[in-house]
Amino acid sequence: MKGFSVYLTEDLEENSSYLARMKNSGFSFVFTSLHIPEDNISSYQNQLQALARQTASLGLKLFADISPASFQLLDMTEADGKKLQEWGLTGVRVDYGIDAPGIASLAKHVNVLLNASTITESMLKDLKACGVNFSSLAAWHNFYPRPETGLDRNYITQKNKWLQSESIRVCAFVPGDKKPRGPLHQFLPTLEEHREAAPFAAALDLWRTCAVNDICIGDSMLSSEEAFLFKIYEETNEVSLRSSLFVKNTSAADIFGMQHWQRPDPARDVIRSEPSRSYAAQKQIQILPSYVPEPRPAGTITVDNNKYGRYQGELQITKKDLPAHPNVNVIGRVNSGAHLLLSLLEPGEPFKLV
Repeated sequence: MKGFSVYLTEDLEENSSYLARMKNSGFSFVFTSLHIPEDNISSYQNQLQALARQTASLGLKLFADISPASFQLLDMTEADGKKLQEWGLTGVRVDYGIDAPGIASLAKHVNVLLNASTITESMLKDLKACGVNFSSLAAWHNFYPRPETGLDRNYITQKNKWLQSESIRVCAFVPGDKKPRGPLHQFLPTLEEHREAAPFAAALDLWRTCAVNDICIGDSMLSSEEAFLFKIYEETNEVSLRSSLFVKNTSAADIFGMQHWQRPDPARDVIRSEPSRSYAAQKQIQILPSYVPEPRPAGTITVDNNKYGRYQGELQITKKDLPAHPNVNVIGRVNSGAHLLLSLLEPGEPFKLV
């Protein structure tokens, strides 16, 4: 599943078009927070119920972060899970201070999302002893607003594999790309190395290498361009690489825009487009050498020119820094936030430069 965040401090009327756009892009749930300021309890209740009506009308699930302090401010206890369900919540994410019996009580009415980063074997044993149905549980990692505090890849991968062995689904956060949430405005990833990554690239990395089932956009906004990449991947299994093209209205630009797939025998230094050479030969495309050969830092998109003979027309993307070469023309560059995708493309996998 894919989800996105909407916070109760924002204008829900302005968010209505965003909710619909994200639904149309294949996202299925909304995350919000019920960490409620003591002087604003009634406003938060009204905002939550308004958001619940909006999500229900679109068929989106609604999950909320809640703490023991929030329960007290709402004049509720963990035994009031039915009330949360009546408010329109699909599930609640709980953290410190709510014990196994409290979780068992909540799980009778709503899904309960545990803290994936801190859950232990003894906690799971306590939940089993309380008769909790594990199909109503999931485990969600935190997001980390302050730079340098996000989690390590090896740590969450090991944790996730253990949770999955216990039949618990795992969710992690990826940053947005349009409206980083305050007060720090430094994006909201689970993995520290994803702080500057493009959202789709971070999500694919979590799915493929970190044993994550579900992802959620942590920040308040995902651009329509980035949401489109999620939609295309869901519908076609095609990985889209947002890129800059330097040579418009040329034969090389035609090669740039075609459908690509990586060769089944992947190279160490570059991604090689298997169909590009045959396409160039079929169209009788001639690629003349660049006047001045250019260096090829990681993420550079190139086409081999006629000095390379039968390799003429082959499109490549560099996975490491490579020097200039007179037989190779630089035609574009993959956006820096999407560089992570270059290590994730599998042999024979289709990709598109957009």
